[in-house]
Amino acid sequence: PRDGAAVELTGLAYAVICDLDQLHKKGHFQYEGVKKGQEKCFDLLSRWYEVGR
Repeated sequence: PRDGAAVELTGLAYAVICDLDQLHKKGHFQYEGVKKGQEKCFDLLSRWYEVGR
């Protein structure tokens, strides 16, 4: 059995985050990041993109 996320799903998630970050920088996607529930934690798409590099 596999343990953890499939590499294909991880790659797809990374590609989507990269694309959304680029769209945001060009003004075509209004959201800069995400909130975690009601917490004030706010992660930028660009930060996720840099972590994956």
